[in-house]
Amino acid sequence: MNLLVQTLVSPGDRVIIEDPTATRLLDILDNVGAEILPLACDDQGPLPEVLSLLLEQAPVMLIYQPRTHSATGNSISPARRQAMAQVLQQSNTLIVEDDGIGDLSAEASWSLGSIFPERTLHVRSFSKAYGPDLRLAVLSATSEMVRRIQSWRNFGVSWTSRILQDAVAWLLEDEETQRQIATARATYRQRREALLAALAQRGLDLPLRDGLSLYIPVTSEQFAMITLAARGIAVVPGERCRLGPTQFIRVSIASLRDEQREMIAGALVIASGREFNSLADL
Repeated sequence: MNLLVQTLVSPGDRVIIEDPTATRLLDILDNVGAEILPLACDDQGPLPEVLSLLLEQAPVMLIYQPRTHSATGNSISPARRQAMAQVLQQSNTLIVEDDGIGDLSAEASWSLGSIFPERTLHVRSFSKAYGPDLRLAVLSATSEMVRRIQSWRNFGVSWTSRILQDAVAWLLEDEETQRQIATARATYRQRREALLAALAQRGLDLPLRDGLSLYIPVTSEQFAMITLAARGIAVVPGERCRLGPTQFIRVSIASLRDEQREMIAGALVIASGREFNSLADL
Protein backbone atom coordinates (compact mmCIF):
# COMPACT_ATOMS: atom_id res chain seq x y z
CA MET A 1 0.00 0.00 0.00
CA ASN A 2 2.84 2.38 0.78
CA LEU A 3 4.47 1.70 -2.58
CA LEU A 4 1.17 2.10 -4.40
CA VAL A 5 0.44 5.46 -2.78
CA GLN A 6 3.99 6.72 -3.33
CA THR A 7 3.72 5.84 -7.02
CA LEU A 8 0.24 7.16 -7.79
CA VAL A 9 -0.32 10.08 -5.36
CA SER A 10 1.48 13.44 -5.49
CA PRO A 11 1.62 16.09 -2.73
CA GLY A 12 -1.68 17.96 -2.62
CA ASP A 13 -3.68 15.26 -4.39
CA ARG A 14 -7.06 14.52 -2.87
CA VAL A 15 -7.66 10.97 -1.66
CA ILE A 16 -10.96 9.59 -0.34
CA ILE A 17 -10.60 7.13 2.52
CA GLU A 18 -13.03 5.54 4.97
CA ASP A 19 -13.45 7.12 8.37
CA PRO A 20 -12.38 5.36 10.51
CA THR A 21 -9.68 3.37 8.76
CA ALA A 22 -6.36 1.62 9.39
CA THR A 23 -3.80 3.80 11.19
CA ARG A 24 -1.07 2.82 8.73
CA LEU A 25 -3.13 4.10 5.79
CA LEU A 26 -3.53 7.53 7.37
CA ASP A 27 0.20 7.62 8.09
CA ILE A 28 1.02 6.66 4.49
CA LEU A 29 -1.21 9.40 3.05
CA ASP A 30 0.15 11.98 5.48
CA ASN A 31 3.70 11.01 4.50
CA VAL A 32 3.10 11.81 0.81
CA GLY A 33 1.30 15.07 1.60
CA ALA A 34 -2.10 14.00 0.29
CA GLU A 35 -5.27 15.92 1.14
CA ILE A 36 -7.47 13.38 2.89
CA LEU A 37 -11.22 13.36 2.25
CA PRO A 38 -12.93 11.33 5.01
CA LEU A 39 -15.68 9.00 3.82
CA ALA A 40 -18.38 8.37 6.42
CA CYS A 41 -19.53 4.75 6.86
CA ASP A 42 -22.20 2.73 8.58
CA ASP A 43 -22.31 -0.98 9.40
CA GLN A 44 -22.82 -1.84 5.71
CA GLY A 45 -19.85 0.17 4.43
CA PRO A 46 -19.18 3.60 2.90
CA LEU A 47 -22.22 5.85 2.51
CA PRO A 48 -22.96 6.26 -1.23
CA GLU A 49 -24.39 9.77 -0.90
CA VAL A 50 -21.23 10.96 0.88
CA LEU A 51 -19.03 9.23 -1.68
CA SER A 52 -20.93 11.00 -4.46
CA LEU A 53 -20.30 14.42 -2.90
CA LEU A 54 -16.60 13.70 -2.33
CA LEU A 55 -16.13 12.59 -5.94
CA GLU A 56 -17.16 16.10 -7.01
CA GLN A 57 -13.84 17.31 -5.57
CA ALA A 58 -11.90 15.38 -8.25
CA PRO A 59 -9.93 13.00 -6.01
CA VAL A 60 -7.22 10.90 -7.63
CA MET A 61 -7.98 7.85 -5.51
CA LEU A 62 -10.52 6.07 -3.31
CA ILE A 63 -9.10 3.70 -0.67
CA TYR A 64 -11.38 1.32 1.19
CA GLN A 65 -11.34 -2.10 2.87
CA PRO A 66 -13.72 -4.50 1.08
CA ARG A 67 -14.05 -7.09 3.85
CA THR A 68 -13.44 -7.27 7.61
CA HIS A 69 -12.54 -3.66 8.25
CA SER A 70 -9.49 -3.39 10.52
CA ALA A 71 -11.01 -0.69 12.76
CA THR A 72 -14.70 -1.62 12.91
CA GLY A 73 -14.87 -5.29 11.89
CA ASN A 74 -17.61 -4.47 9.36
CA SER A 75 -17.74 -5.87 5.84
CA ILE A 76 -19.38 -4.17 2.88
CA SER A 77 -22.78 -5.65 2.13
CA PRO A 78 -23.75 -6.79 -1.40
CA ALA A 79 -26.33 -4.00 -1.64
CA ARG A 80 -23.74 -1.40 -0.66
CA ARG A 81 -21.27 -2.76 -3.22
CA GLN A 82 -23.87 -2.21 -5.93
CA ALA A 83 -24.62 1.29 -4.68
CA MET A 84 -20.91 2.16 -4.61
CA ALA A 85 -20.49 0.85 -8.15
CA GLN A 86 -23.35 3.05 -9.38
CA VAL A 87 -21.79 6.14 -7.82
CA LEU A 88 -18.31 5.33 -9.14
CA GLN A 89 -19.67 4.99 -12.68
CA GLN A 90 -19.75 8.79 -12.77
CA SER A 91 -16.01 9.25 -12.14
CA ASN A 92 -12.54 8.24 -13.29
CA THR A 93 -11.10 8.01 -9.78
CA LEU A 94 -8.69 5.15 -9.08
CA ILE A 95 -10.18 2.48 -6.81
CA VAL A 96 -7.81 0.89 -4.27
CA GLU A 97 -8.99 -2.10 -2.23
CA ASP A 98 -6.95 -2.94 0.86
CA ASP A 99 -7.72 -6.51 1.94
CA GLY A 100 -5.53 -6.45 5.03
CA ILE A 101 -6.92 -9.41 6.96
CA GLY A 102 -6.94 -11.72 3.95
CA ASP A 103 -7.82 -15.35 4.52
CA LEU A 104 -8.70 -14.80 8.19
CA SER A 105 -11.84 -12.96 7.11
CA ALA A 106 -15.15 -14.75 7.50
CA GLU A 107 -16.33 -13.05 4.31
CA ALA A 108 -15.55 -14.26 0.79
CA SER A 109 -13.15 -12.17 -1.26
CA TRP A 110 -14.62 -9.81 -3.87
CA SER A 111 -13.54 -6.77 -5.88
CA LEU A 112 -14.97 -3.87 -7.85
CA GLY A 113 -12.34 -4.83 -10.40
CA SER A 114 -14.98 -7.03 -12.01
CA ILE A 115 -16.84 -3.80 -12.88
CA PHE A 116 -13.95 -1.34 -13.25
CA PRO A 117 -10.98 -3.48 -14.30
CA GLU A 118 -9.11 -0.58 -15.88
CA ARG A 119 -8.87 1.48 -12.67
CA THR A 120 -9.09 -0.93 -9.74
CA LEU A 121 -6.06 -1.98 -7.70
CA HIS A 122 -6.61 -4.80 -5.22
CA VAL A 123 -4.06 -5.54 -2.49
CA ARG A 124 -4.33 -8.74 -0.45
CA SER A 125 -2.03 -9.28 2.50
CA PHE A 126 -0.80 -12.67 3.68
CA SER A 127 0.84 -11.36 6.85
CA LYS A 128 -2.05 -11.81 9.28
CA ALA A 129 -3.17 -15.23 8.10
CA TYR A 130 0.19 -16.85 7.35
CA GLY A 131 2.54 -15.04 9.72
CA PRO A 132 3.61 -11.41 10.27
CA ASP A 133 7.24 -12.25 9.49
CA LEU A 134 6.28 -12.91 5.86
CA ARG A 135 5.42 -9.24 5.16
CA LEU A 136 3.97 -10.24 1.82
CA ALA A 137 1.01 -9.04 -0.21
CA VAL A 138 -0.22 -9.49 -3.78
CA LEU A 139 -1.26 -6.61 -6.03
CA SER A 140 -3.86 -7.07 -8.74
CA ALA A 141 -4.14 -4.29 -11.33
CA THR A 142 -3.78 -3.56 -15.02
CA SER A 143 -0.42 -4.40 -16.55
CA GLU A 144 0.25 -0.68 -17.08
CA MET A 145 -0.40 0.10 -13.40
CA VAL A 146 1.78 -2.81 -12.29
CA ARG A 147 4.63 -1.62 -14.52
CA ARG A 148 4.43 1.90 -13.06
CA ILE A 149 4.57 0.56 -9.51
CA GLN A 150 7.40 -1.84 -10.30
CA SER A 151 9.38 0.96 -11.97
CA TRP A 152 9.04 3.15 -8.88
CA ARG A 153 10.10 0.26 -6.67
CA ASN A 154 13.19 -0.35 -8.76
CA PHE A 155 14.53 3.04 -7.69
CA GLY A 156 14.92 1.65 -4.19
CA VAL A 157 17.12 -1.09 -2.78
CA SER A 158 14.38 -3.41 -1.50
CA TRP A 159 13.08 -6.60 -3.03
CA THR A 160 10.78 -9.43 -2.02
CA SER A 161 12.60 -12.60 -1.04
CA ARG A 162 12.05 -15.42 -3.52
CA ILE A 163 12.32 -17.83 -0.60
CA LEU A 164 9.39 -16.14 1.15
CA GLN A 165 7.40 -15.96 -2.09
CA ASP A 166 7.90 -19.69 -2.66
CA ALA A 167 7.00 -20.39 0.97
CA VAL A 168 3.69 -18.55 0.67
CA ALA A 169 2.93 -20.20 -2.68
CA TRP A 170 3.45 -23.59 -1.02
CA LEU A 171 1.31 -22.66 2.02
CA LEU A 172 -1.55 -21.57 -0.22
CA GLU A 173 -1.66 -25.04 -1.80
CA ASP A 174 -0.99 -27.07 1.36
CA GLU A 175 -4.15 -28.72 2.73
CA GLU A 176 -2.90 -28.93 6.32
CA THR A 177 -2.02 -25.23 6.31
CA GLN A 178 -5.49 -24.37 5.03
CA ARG A 179 -7.03 -26.44 7.84
CA GLN A 180 -4.96 -24.50 10.35
CA ILE A 181 -6.12 -21.22 8.83
CA ALA A 182 -9.73 -22.38 9.21
CA THR A 183 -9.02 -23.35 12.83
CA ALA A 184 -7.47 -19.96 13.53
CA ARG A 185 -10.47 -18.20 11.98
CA ALA A 186 -12.83 -20.22 14.20
CA THR A 187 -10.70 -19.62 17.31
CA TYR A 188 -10.71 -15.87 16.80
CA ARG A 189 -14.47 -15.96 16.30
CA GLN A 190 -14.93 -17.88 19.58
CA ARG A 191 -12.76 -15.43 21.51
CA ARG A 192 -14.58 -12.47 19.97
CA GLU A 193 -18.04 -13.89 20.71
CA ALA A 194 -17.07 -14.87 24.27
CA LEU A 195 -15.94 -11.33 25.08
CA LEU A 196 -19.08 -9.88 23.47
CA ALA A 197 -21.19 -12.20 25.63
CA ALA A 198 -19.33 -11.12 28.77
CA LEU A 199 -19.90 -7.47 27.88
CA ALA A 200 -23.60 -8.11 27.19
CA GLN A 201 -23.99 -9.69 30.63
CA ARG A 202 -22.80 -6.39 32.05
CA GLY A 203 -25.23 -4.35 29.95
CA LEU A 204 -22.91 -3.38 27.09
CA ASP A 205 -24.44 -4.84 23.94
CA LEU A 206 -22.35 -4.65 20.79
CA PRO A 207 -23.09 -6.04 17.32
CA LEU A 208 -21.43 -9.25 16.19
CA ARG A 209 -18.69 -8.34 13.74
CA ASP A 210 -15.60 -9.98 12.28
CA GLY A 211 -11.89 -9.41 12.78
CA LEU A 212 -9.15 -9.53 15.38
CA SER A 213 -10.47 -6.70 17.54
CA LEU A 214 -13.63 -5.14 18.96
CA TYR A 215 -14.84 -1.65 18.11
CA ILE A 216 -16.21 -0.19 21.35
CA PRO A 217 -17.83 3.28 21.43
CA VAL A 218 -16.81 5.27 24.51
CA THR A 219 -17.85 8.52 26.10
CA SER A 220 -14.24 9.70 26.26
CA GLU A 221 -11.19 8.05 24.74
CA GLN A 222 -8.95 9.74 27.29
CA PHE A 223 -11.03 8.43 30.19
CA ALA A 224 -11.06 4.95 28.63
CA MET A 225 -7.30 4.84 28.09
CA ILE A 226 -6.52 6.01 31.62
CA THR A 227 -9.06 3.65 33.17
CA LEU A 228 -7.73 0.63 31.29
CA ALA A 229 -4.06 1.51 31.77
CA ALA A 230 -4.64 1.63 35.53
CA ARG A 231 -5.75 -2.01 35.26
CA GLY A 232 -2.83 -3.07 33.08
CA ILE A 233 -4.87 -3.21 29.85
CA ALA A 234 -3.61 -1.63 26.63
CA VAL A 235 -5.97 -0.76 23.76
CA VAL A 236 -5.80 1.44 20.66
CA PRO A 237 -7.52 4.84 20.92
CA GLY A 238 -9.87 5.76 18.11
CA GLU A 239 -7.96 8.98 17.40
CA ARG A 240 -5.25 6.91 15.72
CA CYS A 241 -7.79 5.50 13.23
CA ARG A 242 -10.27 8.31 12.67
CA LEU A 243 -10.62 11.75 11.17
CA GLY A 244 -14.03 12.62 12.65
CA PRO A 245 -15.08 13.21 16.28
CA THR A 246 -16.52 9.75 17.09
CA GLN A 247 -14.99 8.42 20.30
CA PHE A 248 -14.09 4.71 20.40
CA ILE A 249 -11.37 2.21 21.28
CA ARG A 250 -10.09 -0.90 19.51
CA VAL A 251 -9.63 -3.95 21.73
CA SER A 252 -7.63 -6.90 20.41
CA ILE A 253 -9.10 -10.36 20.98
CA ALA A 254 -6.37 -12.24 19.10
CA SER A 255 -4.54 -13.54 22.18
CA LEU A 256 -7.32 -13.17 24.77
CA ARG A 257 -7.20 -15.97 27.35
CA ASP A 258 -10.28 -17.40 29.06
CA GLU A 259 -9.05 -16.54 32.55
CA GLN A 260 -8.67 -12.87 31.56
CA ARG A 261 -12.07 -12.42 29.98
CA GLU A 262 -14.25 -11.51 32.96
CA MET A 263 -11.78 -9.01 34.39
CA ILE A 264 -11.26 -7.37 31.00
CA ALA A 265 -15.00 -7.24 30.28
CA GLY A 266 -15.66 -5.48 33.57
CA ALA A 267 -12.90 -2.97 32.91
CA LEU A 268 -14.16 -2.29 29.39
CA VAL A 269 -17.68 -1.51 30.62
CA ILE A 270 -16.26 1.02 33.06
CA ALA A 271 -13.95 2.45 30.40
CA SER A 272 -16.84 2.88 27.97
CA GLY A 273 -18.34 5.43 30.35
CA ARG A 274 -21.56 3.47 30.67
CA GLU A 275 -21.37 3.03 34.45
CA PHE A 276 -20.22 6.63 34.89
CA ASN A 277 -23.17 7.89 32.84
CA SER A 278 -25.60 5.75 34.80
CA LEU A 279 -24.38 7.24 38.08
CA ALA A 280 -24.61 10.74 36.60
CA ASP A 281 -28.20 10.07 35.56
CA LEU A 282 -29.06 9.21 39.13
